[in-house]
Amino acid sequence: MVENKKITLNKNQTISLYKQKEQELSGITSRLKEIENLLLEVNKAEQTLKEVSKSKDKEQIMVNVGAGILVECEVVNKKEAKVTLPGNIMIDKELSVILEDLKKRKEELLDLRKKFTESYRKNVGLLQQISKALNQMQISENKKQDKQVVN
Repeated sequence: MVENKKITLNKNQTISLYKQKEQELSGITSRLKEIENLLLEVNKAEQTLKEVSKSKDKEQIMVNVGAGILVECEVVNKKEAKVTLPGNIMIDKELSVILEDLKKRKEELLDLRKKFTESYRKNVGLLQQISKALNQMQISENKKQDKQVVN
């Protein structure tokens, strides 16, 4: 059985907790941006490979290399592509295998995005609760100071 214990923090501890949660939120936001960028990259690779696989042999195509730059290329092999591995090792892989790998990577990224989004929401909720507690502490301190001034 789990016991519910009430924990009481003083103002400095509450402020410290708030700052800690803000830093966590900032880290989560950075990770979400990284995940979104990776998803864009995977989607772009997936679309490009699908277009290459549909092309005719020796067909001229325009390849988007990023930053609004297109390069005219000739499709020489529409069944395989080069894949780089860590350590600048390059291997040939069938497009169907690469597309399956990209699909798995995309699913993993979507799962990560879901987890980080949930963590983001929880941290935002905690920050709101901590903020309310800080406001209540400030109101309480102001009332105490007002009583001391009156007396």
